[in-house]
Amino acid sequence: MRRITEKEMEDMIAEKPSELIGEEGLKLLARQYAIGKYRFDLLFEDRHGGKLIVELQRGALDREHMFKVLDYCDEYRDRNPSEFVEPLIISNIIPHERKRRLSRRGVAYKEIPEEIFLEYVKRVPSINVLKEKVPSHPYERASNAFEISGLPKPDNQVKLSGSEESASSINCYMIMTDTDARMDRRECDIWFETGYAFCGEYAKDYGKRRKNFAGLEPGDIMLLHENHGRLKKTGCKKIVGVGRVLEKWDEKDHKEGSMLFYTIEPGEDFFEYRIKVDWFADLRTNPVDPRLEGIHISPLTFRQISDSQAVDRILRRANA
Repeated sequence: MRRITEKEMEDMIAEKPSELIGEEGLKLLARQYAIGKYRFDLLFEDRHGGKLIVELQRGALDREHMFKVLDYCDEYRDRNPSEFVEPLIISNIIPHERKRRLSRRGVAYKEIPEEIFLEYVKRVPSINVLKEKVPSHPYERASNAFEISGLPKPDNQVKLSGSEESASSINCYMIMTDTDARMDRRECDIWFETGYAFCGEYAKDYGKRRKNFAGLEPGDIMLLHENHGRLKKTGCKKIVGVGRVLEKWDEKDHKEGSMLFYTIEPGEDFFEYRIKVDWFADLRTNPVDPRLEGIHISPLTFRQISDSQAVDRILRRANA
């Protein structure tokens, strides 16, 4: 059986980042980008101007690659303090324990089986992507990282599709349940029981995840996406709930002893953030595959969905 090479993986992701990574609007800036004593595989810019460092490994992700991407990201931040940058690891196989550790460190990851890349080789036998240089001008990230033109802020009362208002007039976000946050029970159950949406980060990354909730307004819609973890057995990554944001975020840092969602080791310097959400559509027993509605699966924890028609279709399903 033919095996994929890491070079071919890099070529294909450079050629089709939106399709393989699952994030729309990514622009390739450089390949084999050298910074200090390091060199990483791919550098992208997202549609908000933020940078995405991508490290690849063929086969199963090992410990060395898992920690190398943190070095790359730290070095890039030290040299570009005004830029927003996130790391992403892509491998054919990512063991459960590695996923758990990456999640704890706030590192996004994506598992793409070798068979997917081999299919691309068959479809596009000669992929050639030109290496581009990073622009020399400085970059300042927009203060509102989630602002996307064409989606005005909603009124406080949000109506589902089929009534006076639909997804074309609301802001909609997809948020992942962080399925490796706990080992004792299904994470999304806690979201429904408590009436909150959650995210968190370690003290060393303070401020990175806080931005997730900072731009939310009452009435915004959230698609609750159950991801990774125990779903790996079925390959199922689907929307298990739809909710409406009920408040402006209180900006509180919840630490050990006051957390509702995350379980951490004693003494870990970790912050939990939460915001009140009315989870009005419970899809846990009949989840919706966002790909069937034209929404790419993304490794990012939190992102705005700009395809209002796709969101509208999901809201119709939730209201059916």
